[in-house]
Amino acid sequence: MITSHTSDVISSDVIGTAVRLTAAWARVEFEAYVPSNCPPAVTEVGPKTLYRLVRSNPITADDFRTTYEEGKHHEGDACLRCAISTHSTREGAAHLRASVTYFRDHLISMGSVPESAGRLKQTGRAPHYSWWPVRGIARHSYFRIVT
Repeated sequence: MITSHTSDVISSDVIGTAVRLTAAWARVEFEAYVPSNCPPAVTEVGPKTLYRLVRSNPITADDFRTTYEEGKHHEGDACLRCAISTHSTREGAAHLRASVTYFRDHLISMGSVPESAGRLKQTGRAPHYSWWPVRGIARHSYFRIVT
């Protein structure tokens, strides 16, 4: 089953750094498990440089699974569980790696997520970003190891 997400927002106005998405985005398809109210109506689109902690070198598709796909954090926000956790700065990723034992053996990857790859939103504390990828893309292909 494929879920299409629509928005009644038909505007390209910029609100801070967030963009109210155009009618073209109303036809974008996300994975079937993504709730109908997700991603949020006001989000950003790429291109945007993001950083993610990964286990593999070279990077694999498994490094870019959502917590929903991993079966983790069932008690968490359903929409955020369907997003990929990233950071907008290398320092943000490095801080997470240094401060959380689980991530100490992870590598920092960097990538430029294009407009066509999904929606982005700063969530939690800056510089954390959530990325809701569109269906059918090779998420890991945009990234490379930087440490």
